[in-house]
Amino acid sequence: MNQKTIAFFCPSKSWGGLEMNVLRIALWMQEAGSRILLYADPDSQLYSEAYKTSLPLISFISESKFSDLKNAAKLKKSLTENNVDIILFHLNRNFPLLALIKIMMKDSIKTAYVQHMQLGANKKDLIHKVIYSRLDCWIAPLNMFKKSLVEYTSIPESKISVVPFGIELDRFTEPKRSREEARKLLKLPLNKTILGFVGRIDPKKCQHTLIEAAHLLIQQEYDIEILLVGDKSKNEHDQYVKKIEEMITEYNLIKKIHLREHFKEIEAAYKAIDIFILTSSAETFGMVTIEAMASGLPVIGTNSGGTPEITEDNKTGLLFEPENAPDLAEKLKIL
Repeated sequence: MNQKTIAFFCPSKSWGGLEMNVLRIALWMQEAGSRILLYADPDSQLYSEAYKTSLPLISFISESKFSDLKNAAKLKKSLTENNVDIILFHLNRNFPLLALIKIMMKDSIKTAYVQHMQLGANKKDLIHKVIYSRLDCWIAPLNMFKKSLVEYTSIPESKISVVPFGIELDRFTEPKRSREEARKLLKLPLNKTILGFVGRIDPKKCQHTLIEAAHLLIQQEYDIEILLVGDKSKNEHDQYVKKIEEMITEYNLIKKIHLREHFKEIEAAYKAIDIFILTSSAETFGMVTIEAMASGLPVIGTNSGGTPEITEDNKTGLLFEPENAPDLAEKLKIL
């Protein structure tokens, strides 16, 4: 039986959980013996990081913000030249491109979408029915998203598979550094209770909620500090970064809140903190939550998105209402 060639298509310029997952899964599948290609924007960090690996890498620049015939023709030519059998799409905005590729290439290629973001509104209108009809497989990370797809789209249940994302477990269960070493690496105080969040600086990640909750607790004389690890999305959300910086100054928390850029040895961040908080307004599948749990940390997350399926309230963690700083502060008091 001939080995299939599988293409990962992700022309995103951001560098966050989605893009890291794409690279991680592509590498795992390659290591397992699959023949993998990665299509990425040459100006992206995904491309730069993949370039350091053994993954075959193909440069792809979208001609416009939305998929169009020109993009589809260019991609079809490359897929044909590289004898690609299966293409995995990862970005919502590429659905029209997915449909066009399937129309152009018909049964010579299988199309699949790997869900990293929540679905949103009802998608049973004619346009979405036409686009989704060209899909061979939809891969959802949690059962709750499969149920939403069945309810809000025309996609047959037989085409939907649930495959949770994974992590390199040993990195987090057996980190290289001790707590003291991790704090020294990140230039953090050795004898303080530190709450932490890992994720890009983004309005949807809601770091401001953790800052507000910390402010409330510090006013009540709780001796805590905060570690925020993450980069801002490339060319995006400058106003939100400014808002975070202004809040830290306004609340007089400059010495209490530690901002660090994302770094490769991210397991050290988990080792350095005492409690992990996921503040995202609606996280689809919080990889950082899984990493924190694997690191042995108590976890507090938002009661939204896929988080309640990962973190069962009062059993495997605590949940608070999204963007509700007083509620988060009360949950932190429990711990």
